[in-house]
Amino acid sequence: MPSSCQETGSTQFLLFKIALRSLDLDTAKRCLDKVCNGPNKDIAILYSCALEAQSMGNKDIILKVLSQLLEQADTTTPPEGANLPAIYRTMIRLILSDIQENKTVESGILDTLYSIFQKALNNAVKSKTASEAAADGTLKSMWSTDEYDWFSRNSYNLALRALQHWPPQYALHFSQLCVQLRNYGDARKSIISFREIREKLHPRLTEQSQKDFGERYLGLLSHEFEACVHLEVWDALPRIVEEVAKFGQLQPLRRIGDMILCADAPTATFLLVLENLINHCLRIEKHKIDKIARWIRVLLQKSLQGDLDRAERLVYQILDICQRRAVKHTFC
Repeated sequence: MPSSCQETGSTQFLLFKIALRSLDLDTAKRCLDKVCNGPNKDIAILYSCALEAQSMGNKDIILKVLSQLLEQADTTTPPEGANLPAIYRTMIRLILSDIQENKTVESGILDTLYSIFQKALNNAVKSKTASEAAADGTLKSMWSTDEYDWFSRNSYNLALRALQHWPPQYALHFSQLCVQLRNYGDARKSIISFREIREKLHPRLTEQSQKDFGERYLGLLSHEFEACVHLEVWDALPRIVEEVAKFGQLQPLRRIGDMILCADAPTATFLLVLENLINHCLRIEKHKIDKIARWIRVLLQKSLQGDLDRAERLVYQILDICQRRAVKHTFC
């Protein structure tokens, strides 16, 4: 056989298959490298390698093939019938099997496990977006409700395991993944669980870890607010606003403000949440009203329709701010 033919993907697959069945793993890995790094990469051949490795049951080879497959799947359209969620699940099960067998767990394998979950989430979002963008509705997402449930359930279980056995940052990582993989109802339950995990972890965290954990928790609070709006859990909104305000950051408050403006909340809840948001922003911005002027107008208009005490309080508050700004400019 000419040397050029020996380097083709199909030939390397045949050699890979023979090497696996002969238990010549070094040759199998070399053939796999040539399939992955050759000039004419064919993802269909890589899928064939994955199926062959799985049929032979060699865990190391399976992981190597699937890792290469997922790398190429990020930039290449998978062959028809390919099931990426199943590949992610297989890799996760294999890694968890390794973790179960080994008494000591290195951070590297935990990072790999987390990265697979993260890639699965990214692929789910990408698949959903492509499916929704298809005008004729013929493109269906590979990610069914059952798939979302499997990944969210397992990421939550790993977060609980991390609390007891792994460095605390992994409890954070897997908890956040769990929230992102669930729908509004389940997401809120997950965030509540995340809050409990955060409280348990707090004494064990370094100052930097507490800061990192807090930043991620702040991001989840916005998700919880959104979930509560969609689920019409209005009583929870003021409490979430107060939690967000503790971080002293404007952007999350503005994001929540945009949500409440679009929500069909009861008038009392709407006014309370918007007034609290305005007050917190004014404290952070040192009484600058430019960026929240729209909120103030909406709050005043709504208050004038039935809550005159609130409207009067708001007017006096704005007048006080204007006077302070006038005095400041006078002495500048």
